[in-house]
Amino acid sequence: MTTRLQMRQAVRRRLGDTGIDPLWDDLFLNDAIDEGIRRYSTRFPRQASTVLAVTVGDRELTIPPTVNAMQV
Repeated sequence: MTTRLQMRQAVRRRLGDTGIDPLWDDLFLNDAIDEGIRRYSTRFPRQASTVLAVTVGDRELTIPPTVNAMQV
């Protein structure tokens, strides 16, 4: 898994900000990375699963309240 330091270094390389005295400070880049992850997570939420007991002949299932029925 990529660490925050590795992510920040990759961002600096993309920005061409790898010199001795960087233009973008670490706090700003950390905030930008956090915002990017937040926006990505909103669009592509973490996969979730649940276990339901099903018996022969069941035609309906009760979905737990923790599951968003619109995303099933």
